[in-house]
Amino acid sequence: MGPQSTPEQVEQVVKACRRMLAKNPKSAAAHHDLAVALMQQLKFAEAVKYLQKAIEIAPRQVLSHYLLGVAFAEQNQPDSAIGAWKKLLEYDKHHAEAHYFLGKVHAMQGKIEESLQYLERAMTLEPKNKIFASTLAEVYVLKGELVKGQMTWQKIVAADPREVKALANLAAVSLDLAEYEKALEFGEQVVSLGQEDARVRFNMGLASLRLNNYLQAAVHLRRAHELAPQDVDILRSLGEAYERAEKKDEAVLAREMAGALDAQSPHPHFNTTGQNRGFWRNLLHKMRR
Repeated sequence: MGPQSTPEQVEQVVKACRRMLAKNPKSAAAHHDLAVALMQQLKFAEAVKYLQKAIEIAPRQVLSHYLLGVAFAEQNQPDSAIGAWKKLLEYDKHHAEAHYFLGKVHAMQGKIEESLQYLERAMTLEPKNKIFASTLAEVYVLKGELVKGQMTWQKIVAADPREVKALANLAAVSLDLAEYEKALEFGEQVVSLGQEDARVRFNMGLASLRLNNYLQAAVHLRRAHELAPQDVDILRSLGEAYERAEKKDEAVLAREMAGALDAQSPHPHFNTTGQNRGFWRNLLHKMRR
């Protein structure tokens, strides 16, 4: 039974395993296979029972421990998932996926030091795994170790220059490190791959602002607004770019658009009420020409 099995095929496996267990209730393989099929049917609670039974019969079956952790995680039971994966490591301390998921769950719980220990071990076991590396980089950033995060994403890009997610994250972390030229460079690489999104353009706009290239900042921020028209922060930054470029009408428009989206803004110049309503409509047309 593969990942592309049809629902009918999965159900046939379920029935076959149940028949096998009726004849031989101590078959660890049948308990395990039934649990796998149930997980494909998204019946994780029932799958847990059969995985636990499989482990009871064959406690050194590593895959059953691994899938038990996955089944617990799918039910939002992180502590139980951690217990299953830690038990797995008692039998196979080199199981990279177990280390990885332990790291990921600990990070979700805010246990950053524990997370890094497991993720770094996973990377030692599978140094070319891009998923492991990307998560490790994200946790480095969570800890505030931006340079380590940057270096880890750079390794991903060195291995695969078309890895868009890593490039986008490099643009963001370079901005945080005040490496504005690098932020623009990485952002341009994302755009050249045809995978731009609002976050990338926003970061490019902020980098351009920090470099005092206000018109270029406006270009990036306008594109970010097109990609995410409900994002107030983009509009506020766009207003700043236009104001610094001495484009007063466009600056007013961007800020009033932000005010329309955030009526509770503490900044009075974001309000769109009163006499400026007609002015706002006229400038909207002007801005989008």
